[in-house]
Amino acid sequence: MSEDPQDYAISLDKVSKEYPAHGKNDAVTALREVTVHVRKGRSIAIRGDSGSGKSTLLNILGGLDVATSGNVVVDGWDLGAMSEAELTRYRAEAVGFVFQAYNLLPELTASENVQLPMEALDKPRPDRSARAQELLASVGMTPRARHKPGQLSGGEQQRVAIARALANDPTIILADEPTGNLDQRSRRAVIQLLRKVTVEFGTTVVVVTHDPSVAGSCEKEYRIREGKLRWLADHQPVDPSETDEDDDDD
Repeated sequence: MSEDPQDYAISLDKVSKEYPAHGKNDAVTALREVTVHVRKGRSIAIRGDSGSGKSTLLNILGGLDVATSGNVVVDGWDLGAMSEAELTRYRAEAVGFVFQAYNLLPELTASENVQLPMEALDKPRPDRSARAQELLASVGMTPRARHKPGQLSGGEQQRVAIARALANDPTIILADEPTGNLDQRSRRAVIQLLRKVTVEFGTTVVVVTHDPSVAGSCEKEYRIREGKLRWLADHQPVDPSETDEDDDDD
């Protein structure tokens, strides 16, 4: 039985990325003919050492960088054929970003931070506020909705960041070392939330991580080395409804 390309949220075919030489340095090849297909509503983890190409791959998926060769299609968006204006729209509509450093604006409340991506799509204020309340409730942050980042723990900030990433109901979430700055309990809570994103929201999640527990929570695990991606393992993640995800951070 043939597979329907529409079943995939992400399709990369022979994707390479080369950065030009500067001065006496040789050109740098960051990705080498990467091919991977990710079904909608699935989660994958990518592990690799610094300089292996994992950040480049994430940037290409996020429309922040463009492949030198090969095809990159995310939910029907052909990234290689798009203008900068179209890529900006793609980032706003189709992609949610989660960063190791949270990247919340310190002068805004948790609710206001979640509403920011919706402003880019000119959604009405009442709709933005209602959506932010809904998402903060889904990550257990309703009591902290009016708190600013400086009043929140690291785990709480990352919960808000995940809610913000979901604001525009994206096709994919790209998470770059999302547990890197967290203690063990907060890491566990974030892992459960990312799993919840795929199970309850049907969003495809791509996680770059050094953390084996994060990688093990995803359905597929890959390793990237010298720009080449290879499959490592399939996993059977725990359903988040079967875990205690309401632990509060200290």
